[in-house]
Amino acid sequence: MTNNASNHCEWVGIFCNSAGSITDISLMNNEILGELGQFNFSCFPNLEYLFLGWNNLSGRIPSQIGALSKLRYLSLYKNYLTGELGQFNFSCCPNLELLDLGWNNISGRIPSQIGALSNLRILYLDSNYLTGELLIDSSCCPFN
Repeated sequence: MTNNASNHCEWVGIFCNSAGSITDISLMNNEILGELGQFNFSCFPNLEYLFLGWNNLSGRIPSQIGALSKLRYLSLYKNYLTGELGQFNFSCCPNLELLDLGWNNISGRIPSQIGALSNLRILYLDSNYLTGELLIDSSCCPFN
């Protein structure tokens, strides 16, 4: 199999909708090395699932991921990501159901935007260097 643009829907770990648009990138534990910010996420407007856990990704979580309005599942578990979550605009990901950023080197305060994600069901932020409280916006969330 050759990796050219004409058959990207056949690549391992890449899944597309019927129109050929990438909806799922599942490349967990593939020993991917490099900075996550070098990847151009704006090329994936229909992306719903992004699983890049258990790799060797470094750097900050790029703000481009926050522009993926259809994103439902985001797992960057167990990499070497750094920086603060405050730079990431969670309010642009209203469909987010799973957010797994555990086991990285992320620091700073937990952004209040996370508590306003009304569809969020699973949240892992463990084993980072985060501070503050997770505040849930009770006007939007069904946890009451």
